[in-house]
Amino acid sequence: MYLVLLVALTRAIAGLVIVGNPKILSLDPLWRSLINYIHTNGGYKGPKLDWDTKETVNFGDEAFYARARSGDSLSRMEALERRIRGEVLARRGHADEETFSDEEDQVLFVAGAEGRMSWADNI
Repeated sequence: MYLVLLVALTRAIAGLVIVGNPKILSLDPLWRSLINYIHTNGGYKGPKLDWDTKETVNFGDEAFYARARSGDSLSRMEALERRIRGEVLARRGHADEETFSDEEDQVLFVAGAEGRMSWADNI
């Protein structure tokens, strides 16, 4: 893969346009390094990058950035799940989310639907 990228970069004569999601590309150390170089030299045009482009890239552990990004995504997903659960319980008249397990939350909500489409039907 790196050889293909090297050939593409070195054969560009008039210019080079890279189209892709920088958050996905940056999971790979080589792409992160290239994006950092382009950004530092003023050639980057795209969404704001959510990492320090002056920071040294970790080439020793290829999965380092993927693990960091997935951990961040997991924590945001868990926070969203807690907000949804709290909203569902509040609408059912239960004030304290911690008094019910995940299974009980689902059962309470589905049992109260009584013929209407419930949240669980959309899963």
